Amino acid sequence: MEIVVGPFVYQVKDEDVSSFEDGGHDLIGQVDYLDLVIRIAAKNAPAVVFAARWHETLHALNEMFALGLDESQVDRLSHGIAMVLRDNPHLGKFPGR
Repeated sequence: MEIVVGPFVYQVKDEDVSSFEDGGHDLIGQVDYLDLVIRIAAKNAPAVVFAARWHETLHALNEMFALGLDESQVDRLSHGIAMVLRDNPHLGKFPGR
């Protein structure tokens, strides 16, 4: 799977783990801005994986546009986007695509 963010094409790697350890924190996803890779701990419920993909995509947008979002803001936005898309599946299709 790929996620395109502006001129950057991120390769999404679903890994058969439930989390990644990073400095004492367990993460569900990670984004590498230099290698353009998004790693997702795919051994979780589908809704968690879906939200994690959005979470890492928001990090990529935050980096590209220098939005200044902190981790808590990215987390809340990713859950909000996942919720709206779950409850309104018609919003997931872009016209003409």
